[in-house]
Amino acid sequence: MTVCDRMGASRAPPSRSVVIEVRKGREEGAVGCYGTHACGPPRGWGRWRDAVARWLGSGPMDVLIHLFVGLHIIGIAALLGGFLTQMKAMGQGTARFVPGMLHGALTMLVTGVALVGLNQAQGAHINTIKIGVKLALLIVILGLVYVKRDEERIDKAQFGLVGALTATNIFIAVLWT
Repeated sequence: MTVCDRMGASRAPPSRSVVIEVRKGREEGAVGCYGTHACGPPRGWGRWRDAVARWLGSGPMDVLIHLFVGLHIIGIAALLGGFLTQMKAMGQGTARFVPGMLHGALTMLVTGVALVGLNQAQGAHINTIKIGVKLALLIVILGLVYVKRDEERIDKAQFGLVGALTATNIFIAVLWT
């Protein structure tokens, strides 16, 4: 028999919660919950806070993770958008790395590291090989963009390599599960 101390529900708490065996005042083997999770928010919250807690998931940590995912996507968009806007110039041989590409790559690096840390803090499984490959690609991208950022004209091959590595990084993120 499982018992939630907060809500009195007869459901098992999710796997993230810490479950302790409670023997005082209950049947032998009864299980109670410890910590905040699906059994509900702490007592004293209003109706709107209950609704917000259900809507947000398991709490502020999920909101923070979603915020960093959004920022990570903005970084990818800045890097890929900078590449796509310079494609016509690449055909003419006058392409250059715009500042948005550098800022997008740096945003991807910072938010990616933050996402790994936040997910590890939540106890999620991290595919370290995938993260390592993505990090290596991003370091190559950052190196190329940073070193060549002041040059007026970039070689077509180097500029194309940044676009290809960015697309590869996106496909690794989406397809490697």
